[in-house]
Amino acid sequence: MTENQPAVQSEPKADSTGHSRYAALPVALLLFGVLTQAVLLYHATSDDGFAVEENYYAKAVNYDAIMEQRERNADLGWRLNLDHRGERFQAKLTDATGKPLSGARVAITARHNAHASEVQTAVLSEDTAQGRYLTPLNLDRKGIWEIRATVDRGTERFTSTQRLTVGEAR
Repeated sequence: MTENQPAVQSEPKADSTGHSRYAALPVALLLFGVLTQAVLLYHATSDDGFAVEENYYAKAVNYDAIMEQRERNADLGWRLNLDHRGERFQAKLTDATGKPLSGARVAITARHNAHASEVQTAVLSEDTAQGRYLTPLNLDRKGIWEIRATVDRGTERFTSTQRLTVGEAR
């Protein structure tokens, strides 16, 4: 090549069908993007630590009723002490003076904080006339559990949400 000869730019080489090999690049990039999004979507929806509050919209609309229930809870002054040992779950219900309350229906829902989509429910049976209620409930994961309890006794309703540490929490 001499100084007087112009430089020739080479065109992309075509394959045997006459198409440029660069034509597949946008298709490959689009496929890569779609595949990446599919993998991310799978991981986002299969995580058992993720949970949406059940009936969250209805709870938001009825927030005044929730606040009224909290006021009724405070007026009643009842206390619900929760305990879990092995596969036995226990609740002790007392009134404002500390006197045990018997004859109530105690229902709970339990969820581990790190695995919130796994919910366990139980209705506790009264063990004695001293306000103690029991149920077999296997809280098999160590750590912090959220326990939501509803107590119905006669016409009165008491609700409680508590955190319970099972085993050695990290």
